[in-house]
Amino acid sequence: MFDIAWTEMLVLLVVAIVVIGPKDLPKVMRTLGVWMRKARGLASEFRFSLDELSREADLDDIRKNAAAAAAFDPNQAIKKALDPSGDMDGLLKPLAPGGGEPGDSKNKDAAKSEAETEAEHKS
Repeated sequence: MFDIAWTEMLVLLVVAIVVIGPKDLPKVMRTLGVWMRKARGLASEFRFSLDELSREADLDDIRKNAAAAAAFDPNQAIKKALDPSGDMDGLLKPLAPGGGEPGDSKNKDAAKSEAETEAEHKS
């Protein structure tokens, strides 16, 4: 991040010795080290908090996806794909004999009785 060469570091060291003095320089360096350690600790804690928030957000998305998958009804999806407007829903019911649902026991009986009456008329 910072591009400091060894010559620039030497100039900073000489300026620090002149301004601070050789007697107080170790104390200042120790204090500077403590502050840097605290700053790094705060940055690390902040980064950890952000990572935790992102993990929680991902878990919420996974929960929503799982709930959507559990509520998925394939029959409704197929119906919606084949007939999005719902116009074809009522068209198939009148085609069944007797007007009921196809495969209804009443429709089977009606179909048998119609077949029997046709057989009687032919003979």
